[in-house]
Amino acid sequence: MVIRDEPYFLLRIRLKILILLIANSAAVPVEQAGEDLWQKRKVLKQALRRIFIMQHGRIAVPSLDAGGLDGKRAGHFGHCDVFTLVDVKEGEITKVTTIPNQTHVQGGCMVPVNLLASHNVNSLIVGGIGMRPLMGFRQVGIDVYYDAVRPEIKSVVDDLIAGNLPLIGDNQVCGGGGA
Repeated sequence: MVIRDEPYFLLRIRLKILILLIANSAAVPVEQAGEDLWQKRKVLKQALRRIFIMQHGRIAVPSLDAGGLDGKRAGHFGHCDVFTLVDVKEGEITKVTTIPNQTHVQGGCMVPVNLLASHNVNSLIVGGIGMRPLMGFRQVGIDVYYDAVRPEIKSVVDDLIAGNLPLIGDNQVCGGGGA
């Protein structure tokens, strides 16, 4: 691959293709980038970060009862019994633990955000979440992925590691309190 001798327009085309490929594999909307190369660099960096985290990170899944990899997911993150924490290294699950959800009152949505941030979580898989906690997770650097269909923890964790779960969109949040 020769880059130094290529005309500028060919470099731009290569950059666009690279951004599309990486962004698609990391569920990053490329439309965010527009035509600004600096913005495209930011989107590319974000996509690479997500790919790395999917392969080397800590995933949290709101869970019912005792949780664990063979457990069932809670429909709304704030109403779970425990969080199942899944450590991933080189695309393989290396450790599974659980932590109890902390009690919080209506409007106290930052309690679970701070709990998961304090346990070094990089990614969260939800079936439902309100806008306030979603913004909190974004502020602390935890990516929130969405799957509202499957109740099994292992299947959604495997899909996230493989890069097959989408980031939750602002239009997919619920009204709060599990509504």
